[in-house]
Amino acid sequence: MSKERKIDVERVVSWVAEHMDETVALLSDLVACRTVNPPGDEHLAAAVVTSFLDRFSIPWRTYEKEKGRTNVVAVLGSGSPNLLMAAHMDVVPPGDGWETDPFTLTVRDGRMFARGVMDDKGPLAGILTAARFFAENPSELPCTLTVVAAADEEQGSALGLKYLVAEGLIEPDFVLIGDIAGHCLEIDVAEKGVLQFELAAKGRQAHAAVPHEGRNAIYAMCDWIRRIRAAKLPGEAHPYLSPPTVNIGKISGGIAPNVVPGECRAVLDMRVLPGTDPEMIRSLLLNLASLDSDRNPDITFSAERTGWLPPTELPLPSPGLDALQRAIRAVKRKRPKLIGSGGATDCKAFIAAGIPAVAFGPGDENVAHLANEYLDIEELADFTAIAIAFAADFA
Repeated sequence: MSKERKIDVERVVSWVAEHMDETVALLSDLVACRTVNPPGDEHLAAAVVTSFLDRFSIPWRTYEKEKGRTNVVAVLGSGSPNLLMAAHMDVVPPGDGWETDPFTLTVRDGRMFARGVMDDKGPLAGILTAARFFAENPSELPCTLTVVAAADEEQGSALGLKYLVAEGLIEPDFVLIGDIAGHCLEIDVAEKGVLQFELAAKGRQAHAAVPHEGRNAIYAMCDWIRRIRAAKLPGEAHPYLSPPTVNIGKISGGIAPNVVPGECRAVLDMRVLPGTDPEMIRSLLLNLASLDSDRNPDITFSAERTGWLPPTELPLPSPGLDALQRAIRAVKRKRPKLIGSGGATDCKAFIAAGIPAVAFGPGDENVAHLANEYLDIEELADFTAIAIAFAADFA
């Protein structure tokens, strides 16, 4: 990237404000599409997206790994570098506790309520509005801008951005994922790895009247979990990531109250730091199990790895990150904070492929996936203006 370009940010902010009613109307159409994943049905929202793109003569293509699981890819401008902005069309189920219809946009005192309004159809509406700005002001775009309305993020993106990257259908130089909230003042530059194991303890079944004749697998599992929770997990201190964590999210064992259980299984979810070796963690887990051999004789333990998403972090320095920070400062008049996340965004797929990526967005992360999810119109306007200013500076 070359030196920063100048765009009249005040003009951008004014333009966004003038068109905000249309952006909110677009968001209303998007949230009305019931794209709960599973099953997804992103083709419903894709029809709204492509209709919007057609209105402003923005060329687009759709890609589906499975029928109805549509991804929309639009391209504006030309030349290098190629900046990609993406947001997803699928949402989690609405659940209970809503005060309004979760699939009808409700606006009260400048705040919008609906499922997906913050995660992630609001950012998608903002990105599409940014694309409209450049369609109407092509001289302001110094690069290629690729806009993606993606499928399947809520279930791991195998049918969405991971598919598009793996098939070479998108080849950006830098990626902005419109996600994670943070009130437009946080940029996700690092993410913990997600490491999962199925733990098993196998003992010997017996009648509950003579428990000494059996080997209680649930007791043994409880002892093992206690040691895992107390253990110090490997990982050097990281500037953006908190220490590694463990969580037992599922446990099962036994066949009846009057039977000593012969088997117990548990699912362990670990959020780990860069440099973590999954096999080393597996060895650590089994070593912790062996420490209870005196208390749990004749119990066998196993740990099968069932999931692994490696930790990722944006290589620094990053000209793309610098441009995004400048855009945020220009619009918000505040300095953004670089953060790390214990969750997993679509940044992982890009960074694993050697493509720098960050996540950034409007709203409060504490309302995602909850009843009465909301997003303030003012924050959506800020996000849209930042997206425009960022792309205009990306050269």
